[in-house]
This record gives sequence, C-alpha cells and structure tokens, in this order.
Amino acid sequence: MDFVYLSLVLQIKLLLSHELAIIKAHSSKRESHVADAKKINKDMYLFREGDAPDAMYIVKSGTLAVTKTKGNTEVVLAEIKPGSMVGEMALFDNKPRSANVKATSETEVIALPYESLNKQLDGLPVH
Repeated sequence: MDFVYLSLVLQIKLLLSHELAIIKAHSSKRESHVADAKKINKDMYLFREGDAPDAMYIVKSGTLAVTKTKGNTEVVLAEIKPGSMVGEMALFDNKPRSANVKATSETEVIALPYESLNKQLDGLPVH
C-alpha cells in the first residue's frame, strides 16, 4: 500500500476517535450533520456499486459483507465486523462506490458524512 494512503487512514482513525468522543460526550444533543446512527435490516444494502459516495461508516453492531456482482451472482470479498470502517475509500478519490455493502445480520452503523470529515481533515496539520 502507498505510504500517503496509510498516513491518511491513520489520520482518519485519529479524527474518528475524536469525533466519537465528542458524540459520546454530547449524545443527548448530537448534531445530525456530525454523525447519525443507521439501522440496516439483514439482506438490505448500505450502498451499491456505482452509488455516489456521501459518507463513511463505522459498524456499531452486526456484520456487513462487501460484495461484487459477477453476472447473476454476488461474490463476497470481505466481512466487516463491529468497530471496523467501510466506505472510506471515496473520501480519498471521490469516485462512485466500487462494491456493494450488504447486511448479513441486523446491523447498526454510525454514518460520518464526507462533508463533516473533509472540514475536520482540512484542519489537520498535514505537511
């Protein structure tokens, strides 16, 4: 992997830990533009390949499968478990979603809109 990419992923993880601490501290008056909890029923899609990117997600509970459609079948590429991120790639390249993400059980995610993340990233001292 590219060093710049790894550096950005680490910065995002630091940013997310800061954002989550703020969310926990202000959980009763959380602002919707910072982060939103979202429930996904089993076999429903969080997003599909080709969708426009709008947010990245942290899995709070349940599991997600990253899949690619090949003909009439879906190939599972990865399983995303609680505490993991999904959808962060588009934060870097702003391209349409490169895969499907589907709940394999009742799942709850925390959505972090790119607009809010970009504002935070702009404030980081990256040299």
